Amino acid sequence: MYVYIDGSGSDYRRERITFAAVCMPKEANRHLPGFLFELKKEVYGVDTALHVDPERAMEIRAARILNQHTFQRALEEGREEALKHVRLIERIFEELAANKEFKTITVFAVVWPTLDFEPHFPEGFLPNPIRYLLQRVNRLIELEFSKSNRKATIVFDRDLLTMTGKTDRSLLFDFLFHWHNGLDNLQAHLDPTPFFVDSALTPGIELADLIASCIRQCWENNIIPLCLRPRWDRAEERPIEEILNDPFLNSLKRYMNVILAKVKNLKGPGFELYGLYGLKKEDFGVTLEEGREEEGGE
Repeated sequence: MYVYIDGSGSDYRRERITFAAVCMPKEANRHLPGFLFELKKEVYGVDTALHVDPERAMEIRAARILNQHTFQRALEEGREEALKHVRLIERIFEELAANKEFKTITVFAVVWPTLDFEPHFPEGFLPNPIRYLLQRVNRLIELEFSKSNRKATIVFDRDLLTMTGKTDRSLLFDFLFHWHNGLDNLQAHLDPTPFFVDSALTPGIELADLIASCIRQCWENNIIPLCLRPRWDRAEERPIEEILNDPFLNSLKRYMNVILAKVKNLKGPGFELYGLYGLKKEDFGVTLEEGREEEGGE
């Protein structure tokens, strides 16, 4: 299994930064590159494979195409380029919902609170947003694939490092020497060396970016069902009439329903790991002793 981890958002004072992990068994991982390659050719009318025409390559970047402005230009103004972006997104989520190759994909995500202080990630510790994602991946492998001795290979978008203030070298060190991170059995289920990749060259990261962006914007716009938000991050759901009357919000809700069908809550001994998890402010200013504790509960 490959696990692609990317994030959405950059301003922790205003945005609900979101990290998503897309867990893809080998069948889905083999199918995704060809599907996205052919879809880009179909939608944009050019061969977008990097090795064929690097100058005309089109990387799927959610910040550029999954936003209110793009959907307004497409659905209200009929702009051709914006219509192509919307068509691409629609086809991706249709495929995620219907294609049997993608039925086995599992999604986990953690959502930051807005912070009025600079987040603190101690040296020698995995940043809590990443640690919590890896806890869920670790438990997923333990519960569903332990008999086959499968391991998960972790693939990070290298741009994700800027959100945690880590370098790939320091994050790799934290990953390898994880005994104090609440991941004592990590070596049994995760490959010991993660990859840090260019998103333009990695279809799994493109998909993780799109999913993280959708979750973030649904959280910010109060489209996430109230029952899925933790008690310390409750907000009144946006009225359904308001969502249905806004083409962009209505699309976000439809995409979110596809994602939620792939989110799993995992039970452990005495705790539950929620597949969609809202972080606390305390997760960004913990002491070293607090960092050793296993996260769980509501």
